[in-house]
Amino acid sequence: MGPAARLRLTVTGQGAAPASVGQTVLEAALDAGLQLPFGCQRAECGVCRIQAEAGLEAPGRLEALTLRAFGCPPGVRLACQARLAADATVRRLPSDS
Repeated sequence: MGPAARLRLTVTGQGAAPASVGQTVLEAALDAGLQLPFGCQRAECGVCRIQAEAGLEAPGRLEALTLRAFGCPPGVRLACQARLAADATVRRLPSDS
């Protein structure tokens, strides 16, 4: 199997970076030196909530449960769990969102 397809992750207000299909938003951002808040990295704390319009795989079961528990509206994802499927633009959410 060849290398993962390359794409572009943009974090609003910070810039853009190359990323790979299947990589989490948090992994790609940290690899590129972009700042996203994070805590547990296990979809438990909700610190890494981001707003995303498109470019991500559908939420997995664990992420969906956590988002529901926090009462998050559509488009809100967890950077530690959200996996890239295409070019994506995300923005940080205030910690009280």
